[in-house]
Amino acid sequence: MTVSAATIALVSPFTVGASGTFTEEAFTSYKTWAQKRLDRDNPGFDSDTYDYCHALLICDLYENSRGGLGLKSESIGGGDYSYTKGGDGETKTSYMIRYEQIIKSFGRAEPHHGVERTDKDGGAQFKLDQQGIAKFHEDDTTITENELERGEFDL
Repeated sequence: MTVSAATIALVSPFTVGASGTFTEEAFTSYKTWAQKRLDRDNPGFDSDTYDYCHALLICDLYENSRGGLGLKSESIGGGDYSYTKGGDGETKTSYMIRYEQIIKSFGRAEPHHGVERTDKDGGAQFKLDQQGIAKFHEDDTTITENELERGEFDL
């Protein structure tokens, strides 16, 4: 399973090299980072699909490094006034969207993000306490801990 500069050119308009879109050094860094992510998300790809997804992640990293994702430009008054504002919500590159589609098509709901609790589907084992909230006396007296435990106070 090896991604090369030629693979990047197959899945994107980018080229790798001294006169390319990004340098060999950047390609090596993106390749390492993308491989770590892909190894975590991999639902059992064959080598060709693995390489394709690896290339998609490298292109996504490059797109993110350029900045500007999520920014929207608007022009008002026939071009007399224009401004750029932040986008709404989560913004993904077309490479990340395709990557997530492939992961999903292999039977995994979504690429794995973060830590998941083992008891996340606990169901009915956790219930909210349905007791009311204790009110303290409005005068200067206090309720002792024993009174609280026994429920011997006015509500």
